[in-house]
This record gives sequence, C-alpha cells and structure tokens, in this order.
Amino acid sequence: SFQDELQNTPKEGTVAEKLLAFNRANRNVAILCNHQKNVSKTHGDAMDKMGDRLKAIKYQRRKIRQMLEQVVEDKKVWKENPKFKEEESDLDDEWMDAHEDNEREKDKERQRKKFERDNEKLRSEDQKEMKPQELDDRLNDVDEKWRTIQNERRSGKPDVGKKSESNLLTSMQKIEDRLEAFRVNASNKDEIKDVSLGTSKISYIDPRITVAWCKEYEVPVEKVFAKTLLTEFTWA
Repeated sequence: SFQDELQNTPKEGTVAEKLLAFNRANRNVAILCNHQKNVSKTHGDAMDKMGDRLKAIKYQRRKIRQMLEQVVEDKKVWKENPKFKEEESDLDDEWMDAHEDNEREKDKERQRKKFERDNEKLRSEDQKEMKPQELDDRLNDVDEKWRTIQNERRSGKPDVGKKSESNLLTSMQKIEDRLEAFRVNASNKDEIKDVSLGTSKISYIDPRITVAWCKEYEVPVEKVFAKTLLTEFTWA
C-alpha cells in the first residue's frame, strides 16, 4: 500500500530526498492503478539540459575547491570535510571552454540591453545619448573579464581576493547542498517520466495520509499539493 511504501522515506534525509521517496511511493501506486503515460518527446532534451545545468554547478564548485586549496593551511580541515577535496566528474576542458564562451555571450547580451535601456532613459530626459563607442568599451570589458576567468581556470589557481577560509567553506557546503538537491530532482524527473502521479494523488490516495506524512517527516505540504488542491483538501 501507499502507506507501506512511504516507510522507505529517509528520516535524516533532505527535503528533496524525502520528496523523492514520496514520489517513488506515488509512482508505484500509479503503476498499480495503470496510470501510465507515454514519455514526452521532449523528455530527452529536458534531461540533457539538466545535465548541462548540473555541470554548470560543478564548474562553480571546482572554482571554490581550487580557492580552498590555496587558503587552507591546517590539514584537519580536509580530514573534517573529505568530500570538499574530491575533484568534479564529467568536467573536461572542451566543455568548460564552451561553457565560458556561452556565459560570455550572455554577459555581452546583458550589456547590449542595458546600453539600450540607458539610452532610452537619456532620450526620455532629453539628454545626449551615449555613443556606440561606449557599448564597444563595455563589451571589451566583458571579453577581458572572461579572458581572466578562463586563464585562472586553466592555471588551477583562481583569484581568491578577500575571501577567507571560513567564507569558502560555507560556500562549498552550500554548493554541495545544491548539487545534492539537483541530483535528487533530476532522478525524480526521470523516474516519473512514464506515469501520471497527479491522477493517483488526487483520486486514489487519501490526502490525510499525505498530510500525516508531511508532518511526520517535516516536509512543507505545499511541496506536495498545489495551491488549488490545498484549498480542496482543507479537511485533511
């Protein structure tokens, strides 16, 4: 039964891990009730995009790890946080070059839009517009910024600036949490690609069981039910 399946929820897990367990239980109920569906044609593309987003987070982690390696002097830090020293998987120079090129182009597009907005504001105030050279200078600054980022990445020693060991350890823990949550969400998205969880959640599962589960495992009920369902199931 659904209640039995929910016993697999990890008590000490993150909210994302608990929701994954909930959706797995819901999925098994949906399969029993024959609430299966065709896999969306866009599912593969969506998963590929999630894969790139995961790599982008790993790219950020890599930079923080390399900063930490420059500032940590006491080996106890690594013994207490062994995961922080682990190198990132699936990141090669070709992907990182392409990622940096893509981010640089996004940066340039933001500058172009800002330049246009700034000029629109000047026009509305009957002031003299900025010349195209101003935009060229801004775009050159973007190129210089990303050349520096790329060179630092290739050297393995990004500029630490004024970041302290404590700041970097906090940043590392936050990005580890982001990675874990993202991996869980990606697993969940892939596992439910061929079932309709909404049908079983609305029509076949007693919402009181779900609400009780949320309370027991300290998961916000809004993470499970949409606002419309919360209104409908106020009695639960």
